[in-house]
Amino acid sequence: MKKNVNPAPLTESEREELIRLRTENEYIKVENEVIKKEIALREEKQAALLKPKSSDH
Repeated sequence: MKKNVNPAPLTESEREELIRLRTENEYIKVENEVIKKEIALREEKQAALLKPKSSDH
């Protein structure tokens, strides 16, 4: 992606949208991390349920 050397200044509405999109992007990143952790915990729990139990007899 080629960057403009002298981009035009943002309008107020563009600035507001940029701030909103950056906030939304950060929220989505955090939400994805939570989902990944939840999936890992579920997989760990499922693996523990499938693991044969050792008998001490």
